[in-house]
Amino acid sequence: MTLFAFLCYVTFVIIALILYQRNFIICDDLIISRPRTLIPLNTWKNMFYHVDEVWVETPDHSRLHAWIIYQPDPLPKTTMLYCHGNSGSILTTMNKLHAFYTKLHLNLVVFDYHGFGQSTGYCQNEQTLVDDACVIYNRCIVENPRLQHTAVTLYGVSLGGYAVLGLCSNPDVVIQSIVLENTLFSLDHVLQRSSLFKWIPSCWYFLHVSNESWMYQIPTNTPILFISSKHDPILSYSNTIGLHHIALKRDMKHVHCLLFSDPSIGHINAWKSLQSHVFFSEIQHFIEKYSMFKVKNVF
Repeated sequence: MTLFAFLCYVTFVIIALILYQRNFIICDDLIISRPRTLIPLNTWKNMFYHVDEVWVETPDHSRLHAWIIYQPDPLPKTTMLYCHGNSGSILTTMNKLHAFYTKLHLNLVVFDYHGFGQSTGYCQNEQTLVDDACVIYNRCIVENPRLQHTAVTLYGVSLGGYAVLGLCSNPDVVIQSIVLENTLFSLDHVLQRSSLFKWIPSCWYFLHVSNESWMYQIPTNTPILFISSKHDPILSYSNTIGLHHIALKRDMKHVHCLLFSDPSIGHINAWKSLQSHVFFSEIQHFIEKYSMFKVKNVF
């Protein structure tokens, strides 16, 4: 290979990484093939008391797929809006959601972002995640007569942390608390530690909105539970440390951390590990402690 050909090849690779970096980071159904056939609702009625399957239209005329999972009457006072992680979907989180449902006794709202699972459209960037969470929050909780008077806990897993913190910074959103499980400090933070992107200047990244910036926008009285693992092979727990540092810097009074040091606990498997009892008891205690809280961004 001549020097010219080599330089052309390297230039091509760099341009491809820059132009298609979104495809390396946000892995939805356009990137990873998954079954798109509808699962009969009756299949899940055997697992839950009652499920409403909802299709929510977005401003760009895409359709988001969501499930509203109710506890038996009288309904609990808390509803959890669950924002799943990268390359996930409602179906891939069903076992975990069932554990939340039976152990924490919460109403659950779970959905797929643009292009994920059975939702249509294309997830452009982090802001799409936030906008989708906002649409689901309004349609499935605020406008839902059965849930509109319940307290809302936002739960973000990995990439879903973007949706949670972005939603919490919205002045029209009223919540009780948020839980962040192995989420990102910022995509820049992750990319700069990636073998693919670490040598590309951060000013060339297309995905710039970060949880770091949203952490400075959420109300300082927001109760937050950070969950992380020291042996997470996907996202270093330094991401959680970074977000926790901002919370302390802002003098947030209701910040809690759950850090697992067990080597068998990786990215998002604490719920089914030998430490699962700790995982669920800490979440339950956290939610119950702030059951009377109402957090609203006044900025």
